Amino acid sequence: QFDRIPGLRTKLGRPSFFSLKTPIELVFFGENLEQLRDYTLNLLPQVRAVRGLTDVRASLETGNPEITVRFDRDRLAAFDLSISDVSTALHDRVQGAVVSRFREEDRHIDIRVRNREEDRDTVGDIENLVVAERNGIPVTLAAVADLEPARGPAEIHRVQQSRAAIISGEVVGRSLGDVADALERVVAANPPPVGVSMNLAGQNEEMKRSFGSLWFALALAVFLVYLVMAGTFENLVHPFIIMFTIPLALVGVVAGLALGGHTVNVISLIGTIFLAGVVVNNAIVLVDAINRYRRLGVEKIEAIVRAGNVRLRPILMTTLTTVLGLLPMAIGFGQGAELRQPLAVVVSAGLIVSTALTLLVIPVTYALVPSRVRTYAEDEELDLVVREAEKLASAPGSAP
Repeated sequence: QFDRIPGLRTKLGRPSFFSLKTPIELVFFGENLEQLRDYTLNLLPQVRAVRGLTDVRASLETGNPEITVRFDRDRLAAFDLSISDVSTALHDRVQGAVVSRFREEDRHIDIRVRNREEDRDTVGDIENLVVAERNGIPVTLAAVADLEPARGPAEIHRVQQSRAAIISGEVVGRSLGDVADALERVVAANPPPVGVSMNLAGQNEEMKRSFGSLWFALALAVFLVYLVMAGTFENLVHPFIIMFTIPLALVGVVAGLALGGHTVNVISLIGTIFLAGVVVNNAIVLVDAINRYRRLGVEKIEAIVRAGNVRLRPILMTTLTTVLGLLPMAIGFGQGAELRQPLAVVVSAGLIVSTALTLLVIPVTYALVPSRVRTYAEDEELDLVVREAEKLASAPGSAP
């Protein structure tokens, strides 16, 4: 419907969550505003040439017209005036001074006294403003100062207790990480002058910080899952076999994100962390069944085949119930669906692929990795030996 409107260009996209910052922000630090403005304005055309970057602007690109007042100290001394006195008088003439307040019920309205607008409208009017009086003779601003037209900065940022100039832009048709890498190459080819430093901020900085925390959480989740399985199985080898399901699930994560048109973001990484604790369940069920058969004295390969036949149905049932439960969220119904969709897609695709590969890879890996499981008969013999040893130790006259 928008395409039918002549001269109208539309763009549809997903909003950026959890951030109010511009996707790309190049922050340049320095105390010299002139140096910052010159460098950022020279760098601006090359930044605008980066593919995937649009709506690029610099904080010091455009400024407001202003009049710079330069006081002549010799002339001030001749009139026995100080810069502070003249500055205060000039401020009161132009901006006004609050001399009283008018009270109206519960309101207080300032009464401001200043020159009429027609007396301060032009540069000539400002030059003729009376800023002092000596021996009954008015002293105008032009008598003690020179006025120069200039253009001041539109805004002055202070970041990390230092003056900063910011070049910001939006990202279109390209990933945020690729654009950030291209900008770093542009700055490296045009290094800032002495006294100016650069930091790549905006959503890119937040993304790096969030991804670093989430990768650490994922590694910690995998480690904790391994500890729980090692304590439960009382074996260090079998948990390693089960952990093979996690990289198998990552295959499904990548495939799901690619097919769904999603990117690797905070939500999809949260789903990956959740997936790390879920995908191992099928392998745990399968390996536990294999160990039970081996404890009954069944040969290793035969135990793998029997466990696969017995555990196939429970594995498929648990996977299907989880995937079907996430299906409405993966399809995306209602407002805010784009926020929840990546998590559901990651978990569903990871479970489907890991389940299919678990039924093939885990049995093969179990068969190839050397491991030994004590049978119930061996446990009974061991218990019998322990009891006999305890009896001998507690018998009268036995050696300590």
